[in-house]
Amino acid sequence: MQNESLVHFLIFLVILLSYFLYQESEENARFYELLVKSEETIDIQSEAIASQKKAIKQLETAYYLLYNKYNMQYSPTFQ
Repeated sequence: MQNESLVHFLIFLVILLSYFLYQESEENARFYELLVKSEETIDIQSEAIASQKKAIKQLETAYYLLYNKYNMQYSPTFQ
């Protein structure tokens, strides 16, 4: 009788341990998925920042060219 109770207890422990390992495995899979998605988001944001830098550089260049053109036309030193 005592051996049978011990076997049942050990089976219960194995089932309980399996359940906790399954939960941990599911949580790790969820964290991995979040990590992959966050890496994709970082890549997309890096591309957006790079394109914004290009747009700012173009605006600065256009402003610089327009400003110099205006100064050359209306400056008293260039007339």
